[in-house]
Amino acid sequence: MTKAAPIPARPRAAGDPASLTLKWLIDEMVAGELITRSSARQLIEPPARKDGALHHPLFVAAAQEWPDRRTPGRKLTVEVLTQWLAHRSHLPYVRIDPLKLDVSTITDVVSYAYASRRGILPIKSGPTGI
Repeated sequence: MTKAAPIPARPRAAGDPASLTLKWLIDEMVAGELITRSSARQLIEPPARKDGALHHPLFVAAAQEWPDRRTPGRKLTVEVLTQWLAHRSHLPYVRIDPLKLDVSTITDVVSYAYASRRGILPIKSGPTGI
C-alpha cells in the first residue's frame, strides 16, 4: 500500500477566510480588478436550493457572466475563476480528468467513504505516494 505524501500546511495570509465565502470572493475580485465595485453591487444571488445547501461562491460569481477585464472577449467562467483563485492562493491549478484517474489504486489507499467525509480527491499516485 502506498502512503499519502504529507502536504505542508500553508499559513493563511491576513484577510484569508477559513472557508470560501461569496462576500470574500467578490471583495477579492474587486481588489484584483477582475470586476468593478459597481458590478459587485449588482450581484444576483440564485434562489435557495431545495436541500438548504448554499450555492458554491465560484458558481454564483460565474453565473453573473461578467467580462474578464484582463482579457477582452472572455468571460469570468468557473474555470477562469478557479485558475485565478489557485494563483491568488499560491496553490497549483490542476484540471482533473475523471477518465484518467486510477480509481483502483486510489481506493486502495483512501476509501470512497473517507474521501467523501474529508472532502479530498487523490489525483495521482507514484513511487513516493498519492
